[in-house]
Amino acid sequence: CLVCLIFALADPYQVVYHQRIQQEGVEIVLAIDLSSSMLNKDVQPSRLELAKQTAKSFIKARKYDNIALVAFAGAPYLASPLTMDTAYLNHSLQRLQSNLIPEEGTALGDALGMSINQVREEANPKKINILISDGNNTAGNLDPMTSAELAKTFKIKVYTIAVGSTKANLDPVDESTLRMIAEQSRGHFYRATDQETMKQIFQEIDLMEKSRKLFIREVEHESASPVFYQLAFILFFINLLLKLIGVSNSLED
Repeated sequence: CLVCLIFALADPYQVVYHQRIQQEGVEIVLAIDLSSSMLNKDVQPSRLELAKQTAKSFIKARKYDNIALVAFAGAPYLASPLTMDTAYLNHSLQRLQSNLIPEEGTALGDALGMSINQVREEANPKKINILISDGNNTAGNLDPMTSAELAKTFKIKVYTIAVGSTKANLDPVDESTLRMIAEQSRGHFYRATDQETMKQIFQEIDLMEKSRKLFIREVEHESASPVFYQLAFILFFINLLLKLIGVSNSLED
């Protein structure tokens, strides 16, 4: 009993190791052009619907990311702030129609500026913008290259996707500005000419911007003193019981 008390007072402990996996996502902003030219059906079902359908599949696969949604035509519109709620994002995505924004045109610079504002203050170092459009900058107050320089300053990669067929069209796709934005922000430019290429583009972005798995090991010191206190308590009462029934006294005699 005394030995157990001495051990208990020495405050022994055992080391227990715990390991857990933490997923670290990416801060993503999807910016989709809603200008009237996006209604062109040179890609099926239309440029806009193709962008929405592929974005929906992309959002579904990104379980650990904060995603914001920006719509734009002649002016930008925040359809959804950063969130991990995929149901809300899909609902916001479905609401995007070409008549949602009354200002006509393509304000690439303003749209990119709004996209940057959604993620620039986030602590997560992994931040990207995905800009889907079919044309050059024709509206807005902010120059696209100024926005691209801001993205570079805040270490935000911009992936630009020009959507539309390569065939002759009344609404031809203008790649030049989208290419320059991607180059300036150290992102990447893509050309989506049909459903398959659009799907491949998003798959490539998904592979390049994977969520990171962090293996976190935690060490816990569990006190072993209660075990020795309990043992000392049991031994004390065994000794007391032996004295009461006379066994201890007989042994001493």
